[in-house]
Amino acid sequence: MAFDDSEVLNMIEEVNVGGYKIIEISESWTHLLSIGENQQLKDENNLAEVSSIDDFELLIFNSSFSTVQNRQLLNKYKKINSNKQNINKETLLINKELTAEEFRHLMINACNEYYNEFAINRWNKKSWNALVEAFVNETIVEGRYVNVPADKINGYAYISLKNMAHKFDLKNGRKPLPSWMTK
Repeated sequence: MAFDDSEVLNMIEEVNVGGYKIIEISESWTHLLSIGENQQLKDENNLAEVSSIDDFELLIFNSSFSTVQNRQLLNKYKKINSNKQNINKETLLINKELTAEEFRHLMINACNEYYNEFAINRWNKKSWNALVEAFVNETIVEGRYVNVPADKINGYAYISLKNMAHKFDLKNGRKPLPSWMTK
């Protein structure tokens, strides 16, 4: 043997004082570790056999030799799991298919948010309401509302209203036609 027991014990002490954990040690030197450290080494070797994160959490939580690092890992896994659950919940809400009435309500509200941007100097309030109502009804009757996810309704309303305003301006001579269209 290259080292005797006292030298290995000094090295183990240096590692522990440095704040590091001993992950693996040769079988011939395990008798130098305390009972707790031996148990922790066995637990860490068993981690490879753990099949899921829940089992890992249980193993760390129930271990009497758990360290601050293990508790931090446990909290990290809990955060990751809760984030994944939140993303899955959001996906379910986003991909939820809207009924025609829900779509009508959301679309009219979205269109009315853009009233100040598009209606001023183009349509009065009564004309605006008629335009929005006709647009929403047409979208529902044609079945296009099925293709619009709940989180994209505002964007759909904005682009549609922008196109309507542009065509209104072209029709009423507010914007000149492009040069390629006048020839």
